[in-house]
Amino acid sequence: MGTVDHARRPRRVSPAGELLEVTKLDDHSWTVCDSRRDPSDAMRLLAFIEARRECYRVTWLAGGRGWNIYSEFPIALRAIRVRCLDQGLDD
Repeated sequence: MGTVDHARRPRRVSPAGELLEVTKLDDHSWTVCDSRRDPSDAMRLLAFIEARRECYRVTWLAGGRGWNIYSEFPIALRAIRVRCLDQGLDD
């Protein structure tokens, strides 16, 4: 089993002021949060993205359950925004 490097910190990769806050966890995974919500609010976390071969798998944590595959990272982010923010799920 692999070891966890606790010295590595997740790094926010989205610009300030964006509704989607994207945080890079490692070279192949990111969390996507609603930046309008308080950091302590569990509803803040919208999805998890994993790079897999030549695609991106989005595991939904808001707006329903399950996962989807997208060919490009920006397309995955747009899908998260549409499914989780543009549908009025922010309240």
